[in-house]
Amino acid sequence: MSSERLLKIGDVATLLGVTTQTLRNCTNSGYMEAIIGKGGHRRFRSSDIERLMELKAQESDIKKCL
Repeated sequence: MSSERLLKIGDVATLLGVTTQTLRNCTNSGYMEAIIGKGGHRRFRSSDIERLMELKAQESDIKKCL
């Protein structure tokens, strides 16, 4: 069984162009899912982040058409 790659909050923030605080707010509000380790550090599944990046690109494409 292969485990999915987990990304650190700083790496995800860079990929999505948001702050780490924005990601914390999103996870605290339930808009995003994060795996929280023993030390309280958030990790994000790479597949979840890839999907968000796809949605963000689609949104950008839609705005260009309007």
